[in-house]
Amino acid sequence: MSKSPLKIDGQEISFTPGETVFEVARRTGNQLPSLCWDRRLDPAGSCRLCIVQVKGRPLPAASCTL
Repeated sequence: MSKSPLKIDGQEISFTPGETVFEVARRTGNQLPSLCWDRRLDPAGSCRLCIVQVKGRPLPAASCTL
């Protein structure tokens, strides 16, 4: 079941509840930098390289935990 689209770089992209912004970006070909992301581990957001700006949020967020 898909929710309303997520917009990345002006492109609307459908996502599945539970997917992170990082996963959606990677799935659609956008390469976000990361040192700590590993599919086998729980998201940590510790390296902070995958930071993204989210409309409506006052501060940038780690895409791997969002």
